[in-house]
Amino acid sequence: MLFGDYSYGHVSREVPTHIYLMHWDLSALEDGKWNGRDEFKPCFSALKHVSSLGNGTNATGKEYHEQTTDLYVKRVYDISNIHVFNRWRTDKLVPLAIGGHPVISKHLLRWIFSSSRFPSVTVQIEFHYTGNFVEEVNVAECLAWLTESTNTTREEMYEHQIIQEYLLELQIVTEAENVINICDKLTWGDHDLSKLEELVWNDIGPIPCHTQYMENVVQTSGWVGKK
Repeated sequence: MLFGDYSYGHVSREVPTHIYLMHWDLSALEDGKWNGRDEFKPCFSALKHVSSLGNGTNATGKEYHEQTTDLYVKRVYDISNIHVFNRWRTDKLVPLAIGGHPVISKHLLRWIFSSSRFPSVTVQIEFHYTGNFVEEVNVAECLAWLTESTNTTREEMYEHQIIQEYLLELQIVTEAENVINICDKLTWGDHDLSKLEELVWNDIGPIPCHTQYMENVVQTSGWVGKK
């Protein structure tokens, strides 16, 4: 079992794809699109029986409830963008992408090295949802979104300490015809990527996400309620 299996994205090396899927899920609800989803059918059906009272200040009819739902979805997205998405779309993408999904990692590194275009291929992402669901992700759309508003330039990412220290090994990963999974030696071919494997397991894998950082501080500081 790989480190992070059944963690549902709470291991940091899985967070880049995890937040993209969060963005995708929330975007699918914006601008009234929520009312076409099966999950919201009971709510939408109930709204059909609510009287229309216009958009006045004190009107609490059908229009009010539709606008409230749209506003709620937008508010959730805006808050997620500030407190979650933009916290990860930084130079954190470099070390975390190396240890993340092998296809997404490969093409992010290719972009860092040579500004190559992201391929429009689809990969399957596991462990995003509780249960055995598998989500399909378009690599080009995912990486375009992850890198479009990062505060770090491609050139700055290239100068990242990890990139420079493991440059030769990472070039092997990006230039290989097949997809190399750093955690799977069977995909290495004739190359020795032990240094990268140790990097993922010893340095990248254990990086906690934000909530785990807080939990670690609480535990180490003894900030636990006592009777």
